[in-house]
Amino acid sequence: MYTLQNQFLEKSYKSMRASSFDVTGANRDYVNVEPGQSKTITLEGSGVIKHIWTTFLHQTSENYRSLQITFQFDENEPSIDMPIADFFALPDGNMRDVNSLPIQVSVTKEHPNQTVFGKKPYRGAMNCYWEMPFLRKCRITLTNHDTVTYGWYYHVDWEQYERMPEDILYFHATQMQEMTQTVGEAMGHGNTDFDQVHDRDTDNYIFLKADGYTGHYVGLSLMVDAGVDCDSSWWEGDEMIVLDGEPWPARIHGTGHEDYFGLAYGVRVVDCRPLYGVTHVEHYPSSKNMSGCFCMYRFHLESPIVFKNSIKCSLEHGHNNKTNAFYSSVAYWYGRKK
Repeated sequence: MYTLQNQFLEKSYKSMRASSFDVTGANRDYVNVEPGQSKTITLEGSGVIKHIWTTFLHQTSENYRSLQITFQFDENEPSIDMPIADFFALPDGNMRDVNSLPIQVSVTKEHPNQTVFGKKPYRGAMNCYWEMPFLRKCRITLTNHDTVTYGWYYHVDWEQYERMPEDILYFHATQMQEMTQTVGEAMGHGNTDFDQVHDRDTDNYIFLKADGYTGHYVGLSLMVDAGVDCDSSWWEGDEMIVLDGEPWPARIHGTGHEDYFGLAYGVRVVDCRPLYGVTHVEHYPSSKNMSGCFCMYRFHLESPIVFKNSIKCSLEHGHNNKTNAFYSSVAYWYGRKK
């Protein structure tokens, strides 16, 4: 995605940045966003967003769920509209380190002799490297749904071109959430039922469904919050990706959550890699083996999954959908309406 190759070649774009710097020359380099209010960044012309950096001036554990981020490219409907935490692969809403290629989050570590940041990691820097093209205009809006004022620091680095191809694929991030329901008898931890048949995607957790688009799917951020009573192997659920309405079985069919997210034999430790990783593992105090909150990501930058007319992506919640759990996800993809 990013390379040292061809750095010696002349570039054909104008380097641009929109930022929250203090235009008076003072050092209040942030924009206040009052409760119930919105602030919008507008980029004019043809271009591609290459990097977004942001952080906030306020101390609360609710920061990142109370702030809604919206992206609108050209005259299209917003293709991103969700809490800022979810967009930056923080699906449980808490500030955590993320070290992937397209999304990087750096928690501000507390000095032993300082308490200014509180006892929890409330603060940190969020970076996005997804490329986001537009032909005429881009609008990025932050809405404050909290009862306190936030200071919003930001950089939006983008390349401005005289002309962009009309057939660009716009960037999308689609949020889905569901409290899944058990279908059939739960399968306990350490057990593998090789004979139970699930030959369809009925009752799966759907994390992306787009009809009438051409494009490609590039990744997923997922949280599975399995309650204290969960004793079912939710991570035995396969991913199933149906492209262009093709008949069953799905052309892209996996073998389980942990396999899809680059792991094996469960989701056990925090470990961030460029294209896959786990950002949070929290086991609840329970006699059940599978209860807890688990956050993970997988990006298909090495080989985006292409569709020409439609895409439907889903996960079994446990083999044959035998697990009750709260699923929350953001699917990242590029697409253009046909």
